[in-house]
Amino acid sequence: MVETAIQNKNNDNLKEYTPMIISAVIVTLVLLYIDEGYYNFSWMTNIGNWVVGTLYAGIIAAIQIAIYKLVLFPLKGTMRTGLSIGIGVFVTLTILFFIMFI
Repeated sequence: MVETAIQNKNNDNLKEYTPMIISAVIVTLVLLYIDEGYYNFSWMTNIGNWVVGTLYAGIIAAIQIAIYKLVLFPLKGTMRTGLSIGIGVFVTLTILFFIMFI
């Protein structure tokens, strides 16, 4: 099978963003376990919790990718990815905290 340049670019972008997407999903699942389920998995039976979880994961991943692309562009490699994950989770949770409680 012959791949075009566009397909190669899309595959590279997916590989580049995969750690950020995975970390956003993990952080969201932990938050849902604590907040929605009261330390159990009963939250999984409600579709509304999944909608909120998808929204949270999307916001966290979007902020991580924005930091990766717009702020940390001079860095290269795993340091860039790790910093974008750490800073992105911190910034997103801080913003969500202030939106919910203020």
